[in-house]
Amino acid sequence: MRDAYRKFAGWDPVTDWDADRFDVDMATKIEPALPKAPIFLMDYPAPAASLARLKPDAPAVAERWEFYVDGIELANCFSELVDGPAQRTRFEAAKAERRRLGEADYPLDGEFLDVIGTMPPSGGVALGVDRLVMLAAGAKSIADVRAFSAEPGRLV
Repeated sequence: MRDAYRKFAGWDPVTDWDADRFDVDMATKIEPALPKAPIFLMDYPAPAASLARLKPDAPAVAERWEFYVDGIELANCFSELVDGPAQRTRFEAAKAERRRLGEADYPLDGEFLDVIGTMPPSGGVALGVDRLVMLAAGAKSIADVRAFSAEPGRLV
């Protein structure tokens, strides 16, 4: 991840975190510059992975990766943060940032925070099946391969 940002966007999101710039540069500079061949972007800046465990040897970096083919994100994965107090601290920091920005404030999910401390070390992958179908079909847009229209309950 850091290498991609340094090469294609000219900055390091781990040492100079900027949430808005990170998202804009991902969409406008990083993804368009990725090779057509499959590639993994690994080790995201910690603020870009609020539910992920931090790397023990690099606490500003989260154990998160995304899998791309032809600039299309097909999968997102991370090692789960299973430390309730640490997750609460992250959520509270996010709430404070939302208040600072004048955005909606959401209540903390106490039940979730209580339960995650009982989880074993774990992780997972979210595969975008619609994106995989899009890639396999050579489609330019997810709208070209979706099974349902924007109108609820109506097949395309």
